[in-house]
Amino acid sequence: MKQTFVYRDEKSNKFWSIEVTDNCFTVTFGRVGTAGQTQEKSFADETTCRKEADKLIAEKRKKGYVEQVGESEDSATAAGNSYRAEWEKIVHAADKPRALTEHFKYLADTAEQEKTLHGLLQQIMNKCAGVKIEDDKLVITFDGENEITASSPLAKINPKYPKTFQAVLRKHAHIHWGENMFDLAEIDVGDIGIEDEELAEYGIKSVFNLTGCIWDYSDCWFFHPKKKNKSGEPQLVFLDHEGGEPVHHSINVGSAFIYRWAENLDIDVEFSKYEGD
Repeated sequence: MKQTFVYRDEKSNKFWSIEVTDNCFTVTFGRVGTAGQTQEKSFADETTCRKEADKLIAEKRKKGYVEQVGESEDSATAAGNSYRAEWEKIVHAADKPRALTEHFKYLADTAEQEKTLHGLLQQIMNKCAGVKIEDDKLVITFDGENEITASSPLAKINPKYPKTFQAVLRKHAHIHWGENMFDLAEIDVGDIGIEDEELAEYGIKSVFNLTGCIWDYSDCWFFHPKKKNKSGEPQLVFLDHEGGEPVHHSINVGSAFIYRWAENLDIDVEFSKYEGD
């Protein structure tokens, strides 16, 4: 029986497979899209072989490898490369702003603002000066040498995350605005700077019960653990590192990123009107 596992994050896109036959197994591993390297190992009996194989599989799962159930190694490789195929189409598109707008339309995740958000995306992408693929990242250059780097999809997504945040991570594990240190990704909530006494407002005892989603320079966005917005998603909360009351917003995480992306490109937006209670 052959089992194939894939691991993807902002830096890696690799596979590992194991095939057990009687008292030996064959392991193949490498970067998705390549033939990889192969190693074989034999044991005294089938029971010992299966035990050692199961041990290796458990180690891979612990490291974040996800099994490609019902898929062959070739189909797993093809699936792993599907995002690259989409990126290649963008890079070679005759109308790159249009291709980029289509690619990032998933960020327009607040239904009542969809038309406005798509319009902003078009304005953002019309400022694009170039697109390339570099180190397994989609790199978009704007005027003034500003860059957005978007990584490969996140391999293992926490099912407890808000649905809109899961949708973001399925496209790109990490979107980074280089010059301004602006990031859309899973973030370490232990660094957001909220005081213990402030946690009472959120009905939690530890900052590690919060899910962070955007680094905004030195400031942070996270999901309220109890309050919901009109979409039924956890309400977004903006926290200023210099102090002050946290600001709640009525839009979803992808939408917030679009508005801040537009502001960073000096596009006129009225972001403050989406602040909520």
